[in-house]
Amino acid sequence: MNKISLDQLIEVYSFSFNDYLERADAIIYLEGDSFSRVKKCVELWKCKYAPVIVISGTDNRPELGCYPATTIQKKMMHLGVPKKRMILEDNSINTRHQALEVMKLVRRYGWKKIILVTSLYHHPRAYLTFVGTMLECRLRIKIINHTVQGLPWFIPTPRGKRLDILRDEVGKINEYLGKGHLANFDQILAYQKWKEKNSRFDPRYI
Repeated sequence: MNKISLDQLIEVYSFSFNDYLERADAIIYLEGDSFSRVKKCVELWKCKYAPVIVISGTDNRPELGCYPATTIQKKMMHLGVPKKRMILEDNSINTRHQALEVMKLVRRYGWKKIILVTSLYHHPRAYLTFVGTMLECRLRIKIINHTVQGLPWFIPTPRGKRLDILRDEVGKINEYLGKGHLANFDQILAYQKWKEKNSRFDPRYI
């Protein structure tokens, strides 16, 4: 299967935005979208959802809203996160490479849960990428999605308006799915069922 239908895509988007936030081993900051993801990761760390923040990605193209991992680290230190509570993953420059590098850290530290933080338009592809890479690496961890919300759709960013970027993401999902870089729909469905069996839910809504 190298294509995902519109109905399946809607399900993937729903999966990405419905996770119960719980304590994990690490918060994963995915580089991109300028500094819009920094504050959310710091908030999660201050609320003790994980002991460390992984700053993943080091694309140095400020004109596109991309900054080196060391620049993001300084931003987080300024907001109160000690340097020793951050892990720099400064090898990757795209989502696929980020997933591969993070899985190396998962294996090295024996992590069982990670909180994946990125922008709303990027999250479904990031989730598919991380699940696909996890399966490729023969690992089984819980990937908790936590999307940065409240970002404007129509105000231009260095890469353009987020609504236009969202539209481009749909094409990217099928492009990278065809390359085998993402979990296919059957894989994400099976993983989501497994994750739900191992997740907590508010009893008022069950």
